[in-house]
Formats: sequence, structure tokens, C-alpha cells
Amino acid sequence: MDGFKAVNDTVGHQIGDEVLIGFADRLRHIVRPGDVLARLGGDEFAVLPANVHEAQALAIANRVVLSASVPFVCDGQLLRVSASVGIVMAGEVAVARGLSGLDVLLRQADGAMIRAKQAGKRQVSRRNGHGGAAPIARNARIHRRLTDAFETRVLALQLAARTIVPDVRTALGEHGIPAGPLQVEITEGAAISDLRRAIGQLREQREMGISISIALDDYGTGYSSLSMLRDLPLNIVKIGKIFIDGIDASPAAADLALNSGRRANETS
Repeated sequence: MDGFKAVNDTVGHQIGDEVLIGFADRLRHIVRPGDVLARLGGDEFAVLPANVHEAQALAIANRVVLSASVPFVCDGQLLRVSASVGIVMAGEVAVARGLSGLDVLLRQADGAMIRAKQAGKRQVSRRNGHGGAAPIARNARIHRRLTDAFETRVLALQLAARTIVPDVRTALGEHGIPAGPLQVEITEGAAISDLRRAIGQLREQREMGISISIALDDYGTGYSSLSMLRDLPLNIVKIGKIFIDGIDASPAAADLALNSGRRANETS
């Protein structure tokens, strides 16, 4: 499981145990009657399906990832964790001296699981020497994380991280996409806790050719201000309809739009 330690650290081991029990119960509904399900220790579980081919194993793993993404409700609290899954097929594992076949399987599956975590968690990794993360699980993970990001307003965590620039650069290179059409948008309400680092991240992306914009759709309710527009390396300022509806009748609305444009122009 991903993020389980944070559950123990924040709400206590008793509720953490309830999450483990709840997750085990979900796994019971995923595996078939003849499969073996075990908790290896801590937040690690193993499933040994009998007589399955690769597509069936991947289907089981994807169901585990999707099932873990549903929040757990314990003691009236909504807790979010996820699962990273490693797969290995028994027919591809060579016998190792001093280890049983099951031990070898578990070691290989553990290695695949670690790869899934290193690739961003909430996904499936196939331990076969040449495969990557399962695309179905990866796409589902992206969809869930984007939905969660909009709901919980976390566009700002990536700006504070140190990996977003190399991640974007790598993604553009791998898929042969030019940086020009890509636009990074910041909402005015985004709680940017480390403005200096955010500015550095945005400036590097702008130097790559990526367009940077800020959306002023809730001005006065969020973290930023007109002075923030001067500091951020912006190409575009999007002003919400509520501020321009009265631009011809309200001096304040006209002044806000005019000053926003000037601030953005100073950074261009």
C-alpha cells in the first residue's frame, strides 16, 4: 500500500489496523475461491492466482489498484491510500539455489512492486525484464489523480517539487511533442507556499518554450495578489467573466483588468 505510514502517523495505529482489515476485505472480493491471499507483514499483501495467463494476472492487479483508490472510512474519517502492484509469472522464474520457488516468486514480485512505486505509485509493474507499467492501471491512476487535484486544489504541490521540470522535459522528449503548444495554468486561489521555488520552476518551463498563464477567476479569495503577477514569469493573464462584465460601467473593474494586463506585460 502507498501512503499507509502516513495513516498510522496521523490518525494512529488502531485506525491504521482498520484500514488494513478493510483493504484485505476488498482483496477477498477480487481473488477467486481457488487463489491464495496472504498478508506478508506491515502493509504488504500477496496474491497467488492458480492457473492464470498474463492477461488474467494483469486484470487482477488492475482491480487491486482501482479498489485501493476508493477512500476508506474509519471512525468517521475519510482516508486516502493507494496500491502499487508487482507481477511475475511463475513460468518465467528460474530456480535459485537455497530458495524455494515461492521465495523466488515473492522476491521477483517485490522487485516489480518497487518499480511501480518508483514510477509514481498507484500502478502495476510487470517483472519480465522488458515491460513497463501496465497502461490500463497507469491511465486510471492519471485520471484519479487529476480528479483529486481539481477537487483538493493541489496544482501548487507540483510547483513546490523539484521534479516537475525534468519530468515535463522527459515527457516532451519521449513523445516528440514541442513545448510551444503546452500551457501551464495557475489559478489565483492556488496556495503557493514556496513562491521563490515556484517562480524558479515556472521560469525554467518558460525558457523551454512553455506558455505560463494565471487565471484570475476568484480574485481576493486566494493567495495571490496583483504584486504576485509581477513576480511570476507569466505569458497570459486570464481574467474571469465576473470582473469584465462591468468593465464599461465600473471604474474598479476597469482598473483591475488594466493593472492585471500591465503586470503581465511587465513579466513578458
